[in-house]
Amino acid sequence: MVLEKSKILCGLGDHYRKSKLGRTGEAVKDFSIHFDKLIEESAITRSGETENAINDLLAAERLGGLTLDRDQKDLSAIIRIRVSRLQENELFKAIGEKSPKQERLALSELFESFINAPIPDAYRGSWNFWCQIHSQNALTGKPLAAFNREKPDEIKEILDLIVQLFKWPHASQLALVSGVLCGDTTRIDKIYPRLTKVLSTFTDGSISGLQDFGIVLESRHCHFHGRVKLHINRTHVDFSGFRSGIKIEDVDIDSLVGVEVSSPRCIVVQKEATFYELVKLNCGDLLVRSDYPNEPTIKFLKALPSSLDFWFFGNSDALGFDMLRELRAVTGKSFKPLHMNFRSGSDTAQNPLLQTERRMLEQLLQSPDVQDVKPWIQNILENNSSGNYEQETLGVPTLDWFPYFELSPLNSRKSH
Repeated sequence: MVLEKSKILCGLGDHYRKSKLGRTGEAVKDFSIHFDKLIEESAITRSGETENAINDLLAAERLGGLTLDRDQKDLSAIIRIRVSRLQENELFKAIGEKSPKQERLALSELFESFINAPIPDAYRGSWNFWCQIHSQNALTGKPLAAFNREKPDEIKEILDLIVQLFKWPHASQLALVSGVLCGDTTRIDKIYPRLTKVLSTFTDGSISGLQDFGIVLESRHCHFHGRVKLHINRTHVDFSGFRSGIKIEDVDIDSLVGVEVSSPRCIVVQKEATFYELVKLNCGDLLVRSDYPNEPTIKFLKALPSSLDFWFFGNSDALGFDMLRELRAVTGKSFKPLHMNFRSGSDTAQNPLLQTERRMLEQLLQSPDVQDVKPWIQNILENNSSGNYEQETLGVPTLDWFPYFELSPLNSRKSH
């Protein structure tokens, strides 16, 4: 008998997993919880639901998955629910899930399966010992250092990746390595902190990052163009005469003391192709190339004087408006949107919004950081399409000065 859709049993299972008995398999007492508390935390409010919950508890008791403590004066009234170590398997079998003990055992066996993996001789002994320790910790519910025990698939992914990294033949860009080994060019970047922590631990710090495998990480820089002077350490560097975009690495941005700007405004441009078209104008504006801003770009933007007029020229889609929200949030600057009004296209009806895009737009409508652009976001939702959202579709700038393109009515209101 499987009661996997039972709200109260699933709630009971969640509480049991978090208890000491569920986490470690060892405890002085059985796990127990008050009936009224479990009802409340399982969001059971209607009388019919309460009756069903009681029936589910009675059914689980008959299956040997729990014990019900009843009121001695009224045996139909349940006071507490108890689950012993011996009842755990039956409870989770009734719910239709693996028991915590089974999950700990599976995770322990996962680490054990990587003992004697093809790791170079220099690290094989420490790797095997590390796997044995983590196998034991997984079984007894102890912490697993860099790993989240609730994500066994990710743990296996990281262990597999380490073995494959030692076989990687030559120096390559991170995106290429990630694409080949993970099938996703950004995947290694997402798990990088956990991956490098594991590598550093079992190699005793001799491998501290992927650069030790000859893998070239993406450069962390700020990309800009304009009439600006940077005070870095004791040196003033004037970039006003440069006709092309400048990239300053994070090590120099970290040493930034001050910024002098003779431009009237700062425009952050999402797409590189558009950024370079605007650079060609050499109209005196400070241009910064960024989508979701990295740390060097955030530090640069924060260092700019607040007297500047700040704009974000991005795609007029969910991601573009989310980047606008992020820029405002992380820099504290009052960025205004430039040319981000909805532009209908001939294929608008043929390209409806994805569910993820709609969800992001609906969340943006609730965000206090972008309430001024609600009409534009609502236009996208009402049309069920982002339309001609890419800023490259605007083509070559039609003006040699800000705002670079002829204004639509919506942009006109925002530009003054």
